[in-house]
Amino acid sequence: MDIRNRLQLSSLFLIALSCVYSPSHAADRISMDLMSGNQAKIGRIGLQLDWQRQWFSDGDSHLGGYWDTSFANLYDNSAQHTPGSSPYFNDVGIAAVLRFQRDDRTGFYAEAGAGPRYMSDLYDTTGRRHESRFVVNSHAGVGFIWKNGVDLGFKAMHRSSGNVMQPNDAVNMVGVGLRYRW
Repeated sequence: MDIRNRLQLSSLFLIALSCVYSPSHAADRISMDLMSGNQAKIGRIGLQLDWQRQWFSDGDSHLGGYWDTSFANLYDNSAQHTPGSSPYFNDVGIAAVLRFQRDDRTGFYAEAGAGPRYMSDLYDTTGRRHESRFVVNSHAGVGFIWKNGVDLGFKAMHRSSGNVMQPNDAVNMVGVGLRYRW
């Protein structure tokens, strides 16, 4: 990827962060995810900001949510080796995530979320292709949060163009995520 694409991608990430995090709202968590599937591997770092709303509160648990902004690096060794292409892709994105958890934010939880992502290059691999640099990322997962703020989760992720453009070849991955809440 050339320097112009890296600068554009970095600018988009900073814009996404500024839309979610203002000086009066600091991030609640930092995260790192490692995932693989469909011959692809992804490493992702992110920041999360909890929503202040809660639903279905039954006394000791509730449905809440958070904003998740992240920067990811995807490697796919089956990438088409056309001039100027690379098996490495960077992307930035934001997602709205719903999470069912205990009120004290410890113990087991379940979550699901979705949001748009912008990729540095067109994803074009052997047998899989996105027609646009914009994709929709959705995930579902479960995890456990210890009292010290460490959060270990397992998730399944689906990336595609959301049937907006053809071809709509999806990339499905599973992996582990580590978060820390301060």
